[in-house]
Amino acid sequence: MKILKQYQDEAGQNAMALRQATFIASLHMTAMLAEKALGLSIPYEVHLREIFKRSMAELSEANKAKEAHELLMSLEASRKKSFWSPGNKNQPMGGWLGVLNPDGKKDLIAFIPHRLESCLKERHYDVRSILRIWKEERLLKIDGNNLKCKVTLDGDRPRLYVLRREEFLKKKMLQPKRISWQEAHQKKEEEHTGLE
Repeated sequence: MKILKQYQDEAGQNAMALRQATFIASLHMTAMLAEKALGLSIPYEVHLREIFKRSMAELSEANKAKEAHELLMSLEASRKKSFWSPGNKNQPMGGWLGVLNPDGKKDLIAFIPHRLESCLKERHYDVRSILRIWKEERLLKIDGNNLKCKVTLDGDRPRLYVLRREEFLKKKMLQPKRISWQEAHQKKEEEHTGLE
C-alpha cells in the first residue's frame, strides 16, 4: 500500500495517471517479490520510476492534444464566417481559416496549414507532437503518408489539415457500419491486390 500511495501522490489529480499508478505499483510489487523469491539483485525501482515518468509525460502530451483539438473546434464555432463553404463565398479581411464540412462531410473541418500551425504555436503547443497524436487518435484525416488532404476551396483543391469532429468520431466508433459478407470479401480482395 505504501508503494501504491507513492505513485498515486506522484500522479496527482490526473485520473489517467492514477490508473497508471496502480499498474506501475503492481509491477513494482511483483518485481520486489520476484527479487526476494529468486534471490536476485535487480534495479527495478529505477526502471519503474522512469517508465512512470515517461508515462506521465505522454499523458500530458495527450491532454495537450485534446485541448488543442477543443481550441480549434471552438475557433470554428465562434468564427464560422472565416471558413469557406459553398454558401459563404465572401472572404474575410484576414483570409480564410479553413473549410466547413469539406466536400460535404459534416464530421470534418479543414484548416489552412499555416493558420492552424500559427494558432497552435501562439498558444505554445508543439505542432509536430500535436499532429502526431491527432493522427494516432484518428482525429486528423490523412491521405496516405501525407498529413494534409486535398479539399475543395472556392474552385481549387489545396492540401489542408482535416480534423474530425470528436462527437462524430465517437458515434462512428460506437456504431460500426455493418457490411454484407460480399462487401467484406470484396474489400479484403481489394486490400490484397492494393486497389481501393
